[in-house]
Amino acid sequence: MSTPSTRSRRVVGVVIDGDVLRGVELRHGVRGLRARAAAEVVLPNGGRGEDFGLDAESIAEGLRALWTEGGFRSRHVAFGVNGRDATIR
Repeated sequence: MSTPSTRSRRVVGVVIDGDVLRGVELRHGVRGLRARAAAEVVLPNGGRGEDFGLDAESIAEGLRALWTEGGFRSRHVAFGVNGRDATIR
């Protein structure tokens, strides 16, 4: 059984930067990685929930908008969160 990295020749890099989601779809070709598509969307409600954390519904809605805006085809994702206050649980 192959892993996603060997099975797929495309990956989407996604980063949350404040209230913005940015994404770029990279394709691995004969000459290395090439950008196929890129997009940026503002998160609904700034992506924030009632507490300090991010709101899952806003993030999900933002990701759907990002995929539509960018025309991304891949479902393989590398994810990042920008900022010194970032905490991953």
